[in-house]
Amino acid sequence: MTMTDSELKSKCFTILSEQVGNVEMERFIMLLNRDTFDYTEWRKDNLFQGETVDSLCDQIERFQGSCENARPHQQWHEPSQNRKLKMKGTTAIQ
Repeated sequence: MTMTDSELKSKCFTILSEQVGNVEMERFIMLLNRDTFDYTEWRKDNLFQGETVDSLCDQIERFQGSCENARPHQQWHEPSQNRKLKMKGTTAIQ
């Protein structure tokens, strides 16, 4: 289920506040508003730097294993060379 914009902002503010505190959260928001930061360009250059498909798959498997409320329609099977993602009745092989 997709969150509304208000729900997303609220959740992100809560996470930021818990992780860095209210003062640093406000500072971060001010930096975003002031800077001409291009998230799309940053993402291309930094988000998965040094990662491989296998390392990302391993991280996903660990994360899904730690989630108590994993979505039943998205489960990783055969966590090795032949990774399969089952989604809504279809199978995609990576």
